[in-house]
Amino acid sequence: MGKGVSKEIKKIRESIQTKEELIKYLNDVEGVPFIEELWEKANEKAKDCEGKQPPITVKTYTDKYGNVKERRYGGGTFSTNPISHYFRMMGLPYYKNKARDILNEREAAEMAKESQSEIMETYFGDDSGEQQNEIITWINMFPNARERQYLRQRYASYYDNYEINDGADRVSLSRILSLEIELYRFNMQRATGKAVDIVKEEKLTRMLRDTLESMKWTKKQRSAADDMAQNKFTIWLDKQEKNGKFIPEHHELPKDDIDYFLELLPQQMGKSIN
Repeated sequence: MGKGVSKEIKKIRESIQTKEELIKYLNDVEGVPFIEELWEKANEKAKDCEGKQPPITVKTYTDKYGNVKERRYGGGTFSTNPISHYFRMMGLPYYKNKARDILNEREAAEMAKESQSEIMETYFGDDSGEQQNEIITWINMFPNARERQYLRQRYASYYDNYEINDGADRVSLSRILSLEIELYRFNMQRATGKAVDIVKEEKLTRMLRDTLESMKWTKKQRSAADDMAQNKFTIWLDKQEKNGKFIPEHHELPKDDIDYFLELLPQQMGKSIN
């Protein structure tokens, strides 16, 4: 059944007869997910073993008395039980990684579900509002749980920080979230060591910046001094773009000046990746 498995566990494993019992055992005892792909492979292995016998290897050796003797290896029969093949192969690196991915996906789905409940309660009061909010409907269409979680967090962040109406503002928010999810994917690719299209990433960043600058949203509890600082940041960005590179100033800008590009967006991306 595999090295490192106790006699008690071996005994429990040997008692398993059906797929349902296997699923229950994996969830309750070992805390690992059942992998349908591995189960199909195990069944293929079991069928291939029907009526077959493993080869027998014969080796000769001379004992201490000078007698030539034979030693046989192998023999017996191949297992036709898919359960045993499943346990044997589940320790392979490929299926270990597969199980880990399934667990991560489940965890992300649970977190996204909790996040969605909080957003529904905060902004709509009950689940009936979800059917009338095209952005929430659009977010729920994403098949990737981590992307849904990220979009819900960004959605909640904008509504937490800005006064957004149900007309043109919502259309603008949808465009902003579309750009942010594209940039989020670039960050995920970079985190996993994959190549990133820098040109496309810079283009999307400029589009996001221009869209944010065109917004006339009123920030909740934003002071006149904060608005002035935001304008200073816009002027500074234009200056750096004309220079063709970033030239840091010899003083610290107010925290709000780096509202999206150096604080909110990177922080949210970092949380989702971790």
